[in-house]
Formats: sequence, structure tokens, C-alpha cells
Amino acid sequence: MSNPSGGGQNQPYEGWSGPDKIEQSHETAQPAYPGKQYLDPYSGAPLQDPNVGGQPYPGQPYPSQPYPGQPYPQQPYGSPYPMPPQRGTNGMAIGSLVTSIACLLVFGGIGSFIGAILGHVALGQIKRTGEQGRGLAIAGIIIGWVATALWLIVAVIVIWILAVAANTTPSQY
Repeated sequence: MSNPSGGGQNQPYEGWSGPDKIEQSHETAQPAYPGKQYLDPYSGAPLQDPNVGGQPYPGQPYPSQPYPGQPYPQQPYGSPYPMPPQRGTNGMAIGSLVTSIACLLVFGGIGSFIGAILGHVALGQIKRTGEQGRGLAIAGIIIGWVATALWLIVAVIVIWILAVAANTTPSQY
């Protein structure tokens, strides 16, 4: 191949204006560690030195393609891992617990079932959205239903006492 720049036979194409001699290719490069033999980890068969051209492992192209752009945005200094997004506490779970306790303390358990129902709705929302507050919702459900059950037991006892008292005749001494 002739070259107008007066170079030798080792020019890549006519009109080449680069250096007269192309540097060594991978096929003629010296191994990184002379005398070191690379073995396939699965079969134990000898492999070529990856620095001497060819494919380092079967099925892998050589040289490798450059990596595409970073898939994740760069993290600020001092943060080795990305922080997961903060999920807030479900407001209905908080309301469930507050309503159950308030009805128990202020109204003697009347209306605590509202806190239990709010807790059930909050559990459904938490499961769907992944928010925090599952423990609050469960506590609101338990307190709400226990307070409602206690209120119903007290109400039944009071009604039974009134019914028994109404059916007794006064004793006359």
C-alpha cells in the first residue's frame, strides 16, 4: 500500500497523515505477567492472557464496549448508598389510636368502635401505599374493640340489674 506521506507498509489507509509506524496491536503485545498461565475456572483448560488479544473467555467480546452513562444520579459526598424515600405515617392509623383511647378515657368506651373501624381502613391503606403506621392501626383496632366489648358487657350488666330490680316486689316489714 503506498502512502503519499512517505510512510511504510504499516499505514491503515491511503492519505494517512499520522505517525509513520502504528503502535503494537493487542496480538503482538507482551503478556502482563510473563510465564503466568490463566485457567478457566470451570473446566480448568488454559486460556490466553487477556492482555494478548483474542477473547479472554468464551462468549465475551474483546475489547469490551464502554459502559453507557451512569444509570443513577451521583450521590452527595459522604453518602455511600442512596437513601430510600421516606414514607410518612398513615394519618388514619394515628386517628384510629387517638380516637380509641379518647373514647375509652373520656366517654367510658362509648364510641371506641369508631377508632377500630378507622384502624381497619388504615390497614388497607397501608397495605396499598406502603406507608408506615401498621402498629398504630393495630393498636387502635385492639383498643377500640376491647373498649367496645367492655362497654357492651357493662351495658348488659346494668340492664340486667335494672330488670331484676324492676321485677322484685318491695318487702314489707
